Amino acid sequence: MCPTILLSQKDQTVISYCPECKRTYIWHKSLMLTFENKQFLAFKKYIKNSDHTFLAFPDDEERILISTQHSQVNLIFSENEWTCFLTAIEEAEYMHEVYQLLY
Repeated sequence: MCPTILLSQKDQTVISYCPECKRTYIWHKSLMLTFENKQFLAFKKYIKNSDHTFLAFPDDEERILISTQHSQVNLIFSENEWTCFLTAIEEAEYMHEVYQLLY
C-alpha cells in the first residue's frame, strides 16, 4: 500500500491521498474506492448532482442507493452515513487542493 496522507475522516469514511501514485483512496466500512484525480472529481460531481432516492430496505431502515456504471454494484448509505460521506468528500477535495499548494 502507498504512503498516504489523510485528507478527511468522518465517522466510518476515511479519505487519503498518495502523492507517489497520485491516487485518492476512499474507505467506507468494507468498501475501498480508488481514483485518479479526474476520476475523484467526476465521482464527487456524480454523487452530488444526481437525484438519489431513499429506499426502504427489509430491516425497515431507509437507505440511499447510488448506482454505479456496473449494474451489479451499487453503493448503499443510511442517511447519517450519506451525510458523513458527502462531508468527507467535500473536505478531502479541499485538503487535496491545500496539499497541492504546499507541495
